[in-house]
Amino acid sequence: MSNPIQIMGTDGSTRIIDGVSDVFRIAATGTIVVPSFTGPGTSTNSVTLSLGLTYQPAWLGFVQNAVSRALPYYVVDFSNGTVVDGYDMWVDVVGGDQTQITVATSTKVAGSFPGFTYRYYILQQAAF
Repeated sequence: MSNPIQIMGTDGSTRIIDGVSDVFRIAATGTIVVPSFTGPGTSTNSVTLSLGLTYQPAWLGFVQNAVSRALPYYVVDFSNGTVVDGYDMWVDVVGGDQTQITVATSTKVAGSFPGFTYRYYILQQAAF
């Protein structure tokens, strides 16, 4: 153990990050833009990355509109409980070792709907 980092827990116990513990590292990050469209409808976009991951990775996603919101994010009409707008992201392994990130914006409202930028983080377990 060379130069371990020691962190004091709120209960007074010491935790050591010693280089042999597992953590998540960011394997990939980026943005995907979903084009504007006319509602009601859905607009999607995707990107495929060669990360060499052969398993479904952990991930985080955010949509950047007026404020950044974690995904999935839905706008609900509370008068009847129906979803009016939806912002989704999903991550799949395709081709054995390719990571595909797909994002979608949907609305039940008629008219022009703007495009949005989605931010993704693909996480990979790694020794610290």
